[in-house]
Amino acid sequence: MPAKSPTRIILLIFCSIYILLPLSISLAGSPQYLVKLPDRTALNKSGTHSVARYLGLPNTLNISAVTRTSGIILSNWYLIAADQITEDQLAALQSAGKIQNFQENHALRVLDSPPNDELYDQQWYHQTVNALEAWKYYQPKEKIIIAVIDTGIDYLHPDLDGSLWVNSAEDLNGNGKMDPGDNNGLDDDNNGYKDDVWGWDFTDAPGYRDLGDYLVPDNDPMDEYFNGHGTQIAGIIAAQSDNGIGISGLVPGVEIMNLRAGTAQGYLEEDDVARAIIYAVENGARIINMSFGDLVVSPFLEDAIHFAYSKGLVLIASAGNSGTNVIH
Repeated sequence: MPAKSPTRIILLIFCSIYILLPLSISLAGSPQYLVKLPDRTALNKSGTHSVARYLGLPNTLNISAVTRTSGIILSNWYLIAADQITEDQLAALQSAGKIQNFQENHALRVLDSPPNDELYDQQWYHQTVNALEAWKYYQPKEKIIIAVIDTGIDYLHPDLDGSLWVNSAEDLNGNGKMDPGDNNGLDDDNNGYKDDVWGWDFTDAPGYRDLGDYLVPDNDPMDEYFNGHGTQIAGIIAAQSDNGIGISGLVPGVEIMNLRAGTAQGYLEEDDVARAIIYAVENGARIINMSFGDLVVSPFLEDAIHFAYSKGLVLIASAGNSGTNVIH
């Protein structure tokens, strides 16, 4: 049976959730440092004396090469027991140009116990789809972007911190947040949208006046729906897991692209939705989530959806909340 692609497996997540979540933790036993030596250093991998001599450290130091194969990306990395050298010593060696980099050697574990999020026990759908068991079977090898076309997302929500897609070309200081300095009024990445650090607000619905931002698309896709519909959708998909607050997302590790196309009253005009779909395609999304619908067939929106599908995206839409057999 051919291996499933990450996108295909994430599609299954919305039906039966399968994901593996590796968490980085510090070793509690005998910690080690990973140390990278400069490329120009030709050292004998068969012993540790030459490494210690180069670093100006005692020959008795317990040093081991990560790999004994030369010429590969890890060939200049070494392990040194933390009880034989201090972080200050390593920092001094780095300042002197003796080593390029160093870090603690972390351990990875599989999340095989319930997350500690305070509302996890109330997330009945985790138990319904057997999420804990399912998380053991999926380890994404790349960051997957899921575009959420909705009423916007509260990008300041603490349980979504680290879960939202950031347009790095517009994030001028690279801190992963929208800052005043990012709003330079320029389309820095030439994608047709100025200062779209956290996605875009496509809402332009003059026929649906309300007290929110229902006119003039802009770079502020904040959720204005009374109970935060888009925010809830983003949280169900990708709220930070095991952080002690809020809920646990079903698909930790993905990035949510925030595309607002709905008013504060929850109305999404088709042209706004279509523009959001095109944006998602052109800016790297692999999946589009659309938790809305109508009883009327729309050839216009169908064209937009077919365009995204032709580009290899997976599109997911709601089945409706009416509890009837009427097609949504």
